[in-house]
Amino acid sequence: MNSSGDLPGFFAKVEVGARVLQDGWVGVFYLPSPCSKHQAIVSDCILDYLKLADSKDLRWTIDEDGDAVELTADEIERKLEALGRPNGTSVGFRLGDNPAGVSGFRVRYIGVHPSDPMVVGLQDAVSLLLLTYPTEAVEAIGLDAIVQFHDSVAGRLPLSTGYTSPAFLFAPGAGEPAAFEVIRRLSSRYRCIDIPYVSIECFELGRKVKGAYWLNYLGADAVSALGGAEAIENALSGKGVKLRALPGDLTAIQVDAPPSAGDSNRRDDLSAYMVIAEAIKPLQYRPSVSFPEFELEETIEWFQRFAPPPD
Repeated sequence: MNSSGDLPGFFAKVEVGARVLQDGWVGVFYLPSPCSKHQAIVSDCILDYLKLADSKDLRWTIDEDGDAVELTADEIERKLEALGRPNGTSVGFRLGDNPAGVSGFRVRYIGVHPSDPMVVGLQDAVSLLLLTYPTEAVEAIGLDAIVQFHDSVAGRLPLSTGYTSPAFLFAPGAGEPAAFEVIRRLSSRYRCIDIPYVSIECFELGRKVKGAYWLNYLGADAVSALGGAEAIENALSGKGVKLRALPGDLTAIQVDAPPSAGDSNRRDDLSAYMVIAEAIKPLQYRPSVSFPEFELEETIEWFQRFAPPPD
């Protein structure tokens, strides 16, 4: 493992004309309500993310033809202003810091409206906001500052669930096959590094929980479905996990230890993650579509990686 400071990471040089895979961090926030109910808040959260990232390279988007387009600061501001004005349709916003390869800083918002023909009949389609950071930026900004920011984002949004985690950051599009060939090999070793392939989750996560992470967010409905805050606290008490109450009836569940890559070769302690996985088991998401370069059964096994072994 190649870490930046005390933060978890991995070493894998994957290039297809440009670098397509790197270690980093991700925050993902799932929003089950129609996008018109939260677009304005999302726009404000994205603006705050851009200020926190403070990256002059974070200005590339993808046009309707799939080509990278460089935006000016004024154009980004206008797009965010437009995003904040709901028009009764599904919407999207994406920005990254690399036009050709993997972006360390990347924001993607998928705003789902029930009138969209693509989601009609898909009861589990959800909106989501994804924010990523290169490991060196988390080290520079400070993990505590990232957590504080994500707490703020979670508290402002009408979310069902969310999480913050070390992650495999990959280049979407043409770079995916090469990146996911390596992710497939590394993910069985580094159990605590997330695979943020939101193209699957936006269509079928619903009100389920993606899994157990270093920092997890549960909305009021998820907490209720798991038996209530007291039941969750009783299940996790004294087991290396801390709970925090956040504004908006949110509960944060956080591993009470520094983040880990979950390196099975080094026998990293995964007990806290397994305890969280057991607590959220009634809402655990099970995918019906595989990651690129994965078999479906391998994808399902990855989502269930913290489940106790069968008797």
